[in-house]
Amino acid sequence: MKLKILLTILLLIVVSVGAYFALSEYVFNTGGTNEESVMELVNLQRFSDESGNSIEVTFNPENATVTVSGNGYIGLVFKQTVSASGARYENKENDLVLWNNGDEVTIYKGDAVVFVGTVKAVENIPTPVTTDNNPSEISAANPELYTSAWVWVHTDLLSGERVTAPVGEDFVLSFDGNGMVSSFTDCNSLSGIYTVDGEVLSMGQFVSTLMYCEASMEGVYVEQLGLVNSYVIEGDTMRLNLDRDYGVMTFIRSNE
Repeated sequence: MKLKILLTILLLIVVSVGAYFALSEYVFNTGGTNEESVMELVNLQRFSDESGNSIEVTFNPENATVTVSGNGYIGLVFKQTVSASGARYENKENDLVLWNNGDEVTIYKGDAVVFVGTVKAVENIPTPVTTDNNPSEISAANPELYTSAWVWVHTDLLSGERVTAPVGEDFVLSFDGNGMVSSFTDCNSLSGIYTVDGEVLSMGQFVSTLMYCEASMEGVYVEQLGLVNSYVIEGDTMRLNLDRDYGVMTFIRSNE
């Protein structure tokens, strides 16, 4: 009897050890430790109201938030809440609620509606090619805008605050001369559409891969790009002016 008990215990130990190594191998092979980055699409869209006012809204399904810039907001984060219909997001600190239903966004402050805008979905927007752009608008731009890549250095805000980019060439902005803009950040890469007429410049409809990177400044950078309304190039420096005089982004010419 004692021998049977001992053999049973030994058998259980062997099975347990085998199960442990099998599980370890599975975790290693499938990335179950969560060390591999998960790539998702972040959707940034521009909503405009009947008066021509617009906001940039970044939908982040990974953490169930939206970030709003423009029309008086800069990088304002709303967290998704439970709703019976549509998508409801809330910013309790400022008593704001954002509703998204299809291609429409409505923002409430308390019970008052402060913004209602619509957007053309990103997936319905054709990829720009040379024939989609007005050649006079492209040729009117300073050629240095799209013949060089530009490295973000800092942004000076109207409040007097300076937002400084990480040291190095982590944030590189490029224009292709045909209406497409792309950028690398300290975490991901993104692309979008731009229009230019002389020194008037706007960017939007960004899509980006999403890797989680702790302490990344990507969110601030992308939100500011969505607010750009003009540019100036002086030597090796480019300055992007933000909507409603919120601030100025400063870039230097890339060495690469």
